[in-house]
Amino acid sequence: SQSGRRAWLLTMPALLLFLGIFAYCNQSNSDEAPSLTEDEMRQRSLEVFASFQEKLKGELLSAIQAGGPANAIEVCKTVSPEMEASTSADQPYKLVRISDKPRNPEHAPDEFEAEILQLWEAQQANGQQPGVVSQATDAGFRVMKPIMIEGALCLQCHGNPAEMDPAVTAKLNEMYPEDQATGYAVGDLRGAFSMTWQK
Repeated sequence: SQSGRRAWLLTMPALLLFLGIFAYCNQSNSDEAPSLTEDEMRQRSLEVFASFQEKLKGELLSAIQAGGPANAIEVCKTVSPEMEASTSADQPYKLVRISDKPRNPEHAPDEFEAEILQLWEAQQANGQQPGVVSQATDAGFRVMKPIMIEGALCLQCHGNPAEMDPAVTAKLNEMYPEDQATGYAVGDLRGAFSMTWQK
């Protein structure tokens, strides 16, 4: 009928406007979150690792200056997990720090991470320097960077217990009765930064 045709003609612009807005929104979303190449994910991971390491080191230095190495242990226990969570919040990736000799049991490696740690340890045994590993897996794109014992600062809490401040060993026994993260020397592999990108 003529009235039905008129109603259809009136509806058409609104429908076209809706479709245009819908297409624009979809385009906008894809512009905001473009899919990254593996090289880009690797590079972004390294940037996040570096930023995280710098911030955590700053927190620990401040804690040591405020109350000695034993204070840093207490600060690290709360600050490190909070930083890991905030770094990964609302991001397409998850960041964790892991070790095959963890202080915090939650930092134990998964199967993939354990294999890479073993690879790095074998490389060190052969006089090679461990390097960044990135690999596509069923769980997502993985990136790992070794954490090394770089100097005396690390050894205050990760060195030979017999040579550590008694206040530090007492605090470790109190807060981490199953601690495995001592006995290191400068240059040893301590663990890794590990990033998993969502598929």
